[in-house]
Amino acid sequence: MNQRKLALLSVFTLCLAVSAAGDDRLLVAAWNFNDDSDAPGSQLIASAGIGELTTNWEVANLADFAGTTVNLLEGDVSGRDLAFQNGGTTGSPANEGNFLTFQVSTTGLSDLHMTYAGRTTNTGMRDLEWSYSTDGSAFTPFQTVDHVEDFGGGTYGLVTIDFSSIAAAANAPMFYVRGTFFTQLGQPDPTASGSTRFDNFQFTAIPEPSAYAVLFGGLALILVVRMRRRAR
Repeated sequence: MNQRKLALLSVFTLCLAVSAAGDDRLLVAAWNFNDDSDAPGSQLIASAGIGELTTNWEVANLADFAGTTVNLLEGDVSGRDLAFQNGGTTGSPANEGNFLTFQVSTTGLSDLHMTYAGRTTNTGMRDLEWSYSTDGSAFTPFQTVDHVEDFGGGTYGLVTIDFSSIAAAANAPMFYVRGTFFTQLGQPDPTASGSTRFDNFQFTAIPEPSAYAVLFGGLALILVVRMRRRAR
């Protein structure tokens, strides 16, 4: 078998191998909130991958506590978390209706998942409504979680938000995910120090088949050109 045919066969075999491993998830962006050396806003910088996190929370009501190993990215340490304290007075949280918003790109990707470690103290705002958008302005409600109901008021647990059923979440130049805080109807009065805490956010996805085709098609072309040049 000549070198050209061998190279093309190698590319074809590699394509099959990658396709078979198509459920391997790629990290899009992650936040571990371990950078507490500066103002709380410094913790909003992605610690891995590419993404943005913004919030309209009162800066005076942002805090950090000991982190957790729940959903810890390999190579990270459980340093600090990021806490959103209610503020205001008992029964009247100053930050009710405020939010945090993630912005990531899923170009060439599909099956987007967001996972994180979450907890809400017993006097925190218990309804956390996750919504999504493709323009950063019009958000569609998607899933509401209650960390207290799921894990208790003093325990971190794993939350998974699966956007695979949302067509707009695939191959999007920009995709926005927003978490908005509300007091749950009938819950005990929230206090100013009550909080919802987060750690180890991860956005993951898988490459679309078309992305593999472009990648390995380009690789095959490069190999063929090299073989022709060597043959001259």
